Amino acid sequence: MQQTLKDITHPDSYAEIARQLPTLIEQFLHGSKAGMAQRLVARQRRKDGTWIDVEVVATLLQDDKGEFTEILGVTRDITDRVKARQDLQEANRKLNLLSSVSSHDMMNQLVAISGYVRLIELRHSERDIMESAKRIKLAISNIKEQIDFTRGFQTIGRAAPQWFQISKLFEDAFAVLQPKGVKTEDRVSDYEIKADPLVTKVFYNLIEDSMRHGGKVSEIRLTAHERSDQLVIVYEDNGCGIAIEDKQELFHKGFGKNTGLGLFFIKEILDSTGIIIAENGEPGKGVRFEITVPASAWRSR
Repeated sequence: MQQTLKDITHPDSYAEIARQLPTLIEQFLHGSKAGMAQRLVARQRRKDGTWIDVEVVATLLQDDKGEFTEILGVTRDITDRVKARQDLQEANRKLNLLSSVSSHDMMNQLVAISGYVRLIELRHSERDIMESAKRIKLAISNIKEQIDFTRGFQTIGRAAPQWFQISKLFEDAFAVLQPKGVKTEDRVSDYEIKADPLVTKVFYNLIEDSMRHGGKVSEIRLTAHERSDQLVIVYEDNGCGIAIEDKQELFHKGFGKNTGLGLFFIKEILDSTGIIIAENGEPGKGVRFEITVPASAWRSR
């Protein structure tokens, strides 16, 4: 069966072509010469079902009398060109962000360190000196975290996605942090996800945030359930939760009580393979992070 343009064109692209078509015809019919070409960019489906980006060159055809007969459309695969442009845009975004982290945030920490050193030089009380030393250590720790972030952030998307057992990611992170007095419940042993290799940082950062900001956390739970063709991984603790007014800013760079990079980093890692994270816990009753994995990126053993 012969396919029409609508059959092979992505709905969004087809809607845009339909929107532009009357204008193109007007351009053709009013003073245009035969052979005049107009270019459109669209997404079309190949025979194997995959989508590609194409450039459509539409050319006006006329008969011997100069009458308009039809429009001939010729398509050219420009997927690589579009991908290269997207990669360049992403690289520029990362460079701008890394520049911001390295030149602004770290400089703030160094200024703070200089100030505390000056206070030590001026103070004689052992208590004051110890307090300044404590703050210097915190600033140095923040700088280290920022350096670790820049090293990791610039590698997101460079390595091919791999399959990971969710339960092992969670258990390994818990084993490294060893939070005292915290019991865990893990009910995701049958599931695996396909993600950027930096996904190993996700549960580490979530557990670390629970211990650092959750108050008296004594339990962390990890569960999963299937929703349509998606897999939803749920991370919960029984801490103080997150205030409603903080939820919209939660994954933004710089938001938080420490460096403000942890949850932002998590979101970027997951976003790189189409995985979505959101927080919908009830304030005062702990956090509830939902990680939604698309059909192509999860499997059950």
